[in-house]
Amino acid sequence: MTRWAPAKNDVLDELAAEIRHNYPHGRIAVAVDGIDGSGTGAFADDLAAAFERSGVAAVRASIDGFLAPIAPAGDAAAERYYSAAYDYEAFRAHLVGSFHAGLPFQVTLDGPPVAGPEGDAVLVVDGPLLLRPEVLGVWNSTVCLYVPAEQAFEATGTADVRREAQRLYLKRVQPRVKAHANVDNTDPDQPRRTFSDSC
Repeated sequence: MTRWAPAKNDVLDELAAEIRHNYPHGRIAVAVDGIDGSGTGAFADDLAAAFERSGVAAVRASIDGFLAPIAPAGDAAAERYYSAAYDYEAFRAHLVGSFHAGLPFQVTLDGPPVAGPEGDAVLVVDGPLLLRPEVLGVWNSTVCLYVPAEQAFEATGTADVRREAQRLYLKRVQPRVKAHANVDNTDPDQPRRTFSDSC
């Protein structure tokens, strides 16, 4: 028997409505976190479209636009990648901070500043490692996508060093515990909200 699942747009519209209920005005930043192969890019695109349907302008970006120029190697490669793969300072200042302030912002580390929409708007950022302490405080709302790690990594052919760095992240940060919303994205055509019952 096939288990019933809500339509994809219903899940996305509900999530966007929930975030807008908590932040009805102003400029907000939303993280769509997940390991490589979990579908963060497509999900974030769809979530941005849901915000647009609700009447608020949406801007898309990816943390991978802020990869730092490092070349990790050797036994500590995964640890170094985990620690230094992204330029979080530039990400906070030139993308999220500028967006919040209504200033032109960069969507990549070396890209030119672009003017965003005026007034109420939402910035939807996707990628791995988004709930690390270095950037956790910049988000108004956070979504963590779940896909079994082996399935996700195998689907993308993630490089060993990046894969191991993301394993470190899952173990140390436990993003599914920190996120405001968790979504099982094993079937990207039918994402499902999941809830932890801690009572």
